[in-house]
Amino acid sequence: MVVKESPRCVTIEHPVPGGRLHFVSFPKRDIKDVADISGGDQAYVMECLDHVRELVTQHKLRAYKVLTNGPGYQHLTYLHFHLIAN
Repeated sequence: MVVKESPRCVTIEHPVPGGRLHFVSFPKRDIKDVADISGGDQAYVMECLDHVRELVTQHKLRAYKVLTNGPGYQHLTYLHFHLIAN
């Protein structure tokens, strides 16, 4: 389920949550992982981090993690950010 969408990012509820709340934010640009971020990608990455910030604020979260996986740990070979709260 999409919880937030903007011109450069979409955030969904994780289909198999790893915590009480679990969201995943995807830049709307083909970025494979952190090592592939270029100067032109900054607005996409920052817009996803803004989604994370808004969700943290909206849900009044204090105990949470924001993470991304490298290629060896990714199930999707596309940069994405997890926001997980217990």
